[in-house]
Amino acid sequence: MPGTGDKPEKTIKTSYLSTVVSMSLVLFVLGIIGLLLLTSRKISIFIRENITLTMYLKNDLNDAEIMLLKKTIDRGKFVKESIYISKQEAASTLQRELDPGEDFIQFLDGHNPLPSSIELRLKAMYANPDSILAISSLLSKIPGIAEIESQRSLIHVINDNINKINIILAGFSILLFIILLALINNNIRLAIHSKRFLIRTMHLVGASPSYVRRPFLLQGILSGIFGSFIAILFLSGVITWMHHTIPEIFEINDADLVLTLCLAVIGTGIIIGWLFSFFAVHRYLHVRSEDIY
Repeated sequence: MPGTGDKPEKTIKTSYLSTVVSMSLVLFVLGIIGLLLLTSRKISIFIRENITLTMYLKNDLNDAEIMLLKKTIDRGKFVKESIYISKQEAASTLQRELDPGEDFIQFLDGHNPLPSSIELRLKAMYANPDSILAISSLLSKIPGIAEIESQRSLIHVINDNINKINIILAGFSILLFIILLALINNNIRLAIHSKRFLIRTMHLVGASPSYVRRPFLLQGILSGIFGSFIAILFLSGVITWMHHTIPEIFEINDADLVLTLCLAVIGTGIIIGWLFSFFAVHRYLHVRSEDIY
């Protein structure tokens, strides 16, 4: 019948196209997981460094003494940033949180009971309950500091939740990786299955296994490369969206992170394409003639 000779070739092309599409989807999902894993440390640092340690100052300090006190605190190796909040700024902040129509200072006959304070943000490595306790003890010995308010219980909860999220994310990533590998394996095996008679014939006429495998391994590698480029294209859109949505956590100029992610996606695509093609061809090289049907 006319045109029937083109049908197997069309089926093979469709099968390889399906492999490239499935490969790109798999690599895209793996890239998203990799992006989360690579940025999880930055997210953890961002959260920890936004936990504040509040130091309330004594009322008898003048401006020069307060600035000297702040400079002394800033010299600590654990300090990320310190912000001085005057009595007037504290009152304005409280006023915004209360009923705007009522002036609590006028209600107190013009007396502002709020102390000036310094809000201290710690470096991430010191944002844990034990370090907070040691730092609070150290700071409390500095003259001029009346009271220190820490968030040790909150830090404990945050650290526990971050660790739990990392464990859950790692477990989910491994499970998803296994499922997606099974999907890729099935697609590659289906693509090579359509050429099983050619593989068997070449082997029977004396072609070496490496010679028979070569074109299929090349096809698998190319499928991985094409799929990885498509995945990187979609990942670029996600990275751009993350940069505009959460710039504090993810910056588009994180060249090392982006380069690592892209190389990992390409490398994973090449390895998966080569490995599964190798085993799929290996199966038909050693199958019995009666089982090939």
